Amino acid sequence: MIRLPVDDAPADDGGAAPAEVVVEVGRALAAAFGADGRTLVTLDATGGLAGSSAERGERLWSSRCDGLAPRAAALARDARVAAAIDADGTCAVVYPQTGTRLFRLGEPGVLRGVVVSADGQQVLAAAVDGARLWDAASGALLRRLPGTDVDAVALDPRGRVALGARRDGKLVVWDVAGGHVVERLDLGGFLAATHDVAFAPDGRRFLVAGDARRGLDGAAGRVAALLRFELAP
Repeated sequence: MIRLPVDDAPADDGGAAPAEVVVEVGRALAAAFGADGRTLVTLDATGGLAGSSAERGERLWSSRCDGLAPRAAALARDARVAAAIDADGTCAVVYPQTGTRLFRLGEPGVLRGVVVSADGQQVLAAAVDGARLWDAASGALLRRLPGTDVDAVALDPRGRVALGARRDGKLVVWDVAGGHVVERLDLGGFLAATHDVAFAPDGRRFLVAGDARRGLDGAAGRVAALLRFELAP
């Protein structure tokens, strides 16, 4: 279930505008608004994809990628393409409205997490040996980024910088064009486990979500840290 707060939703039959719209989905792994800004597209843990009205919550269309059992997934910002890490550790690139599998990327047992670039043209996947970057239109491998046991990745809005996170709190920052490491960070003293990372729209800050170690601020639990780094122009 996804709940969307609404400020200017049309009134219902009783004349009152709803405070939120509820979109019924299964265990959604990824969600994004379509290009029209009125359709919420989701991909769930069974390989099901759906488009729902962000104003009313009703289902507009649905599809399924046969044989896909995703454990991680991402959608482009306009939801025109989806990427999912399958149960065998490969990555499927899928067209949401038909469920058509466009490409199968990587080798079995290698990939772990995935993001789609802001323009929908590239797919970046976390891997046991760093990260892999593919062209979403052709499936061509563009770059291998070095690392070890990377679980989550992020790509800055301009596609210049990539970030990889390990579960032990170690982060790596890559220069995408050069394919090399720019910086290494260690948040292991603060986080007992790292779950996800994401760039801010300015591309110079990123968000790290994880589990705080016990004793920090008096308790353990899920936290998010917003960090800033500087990259030469």
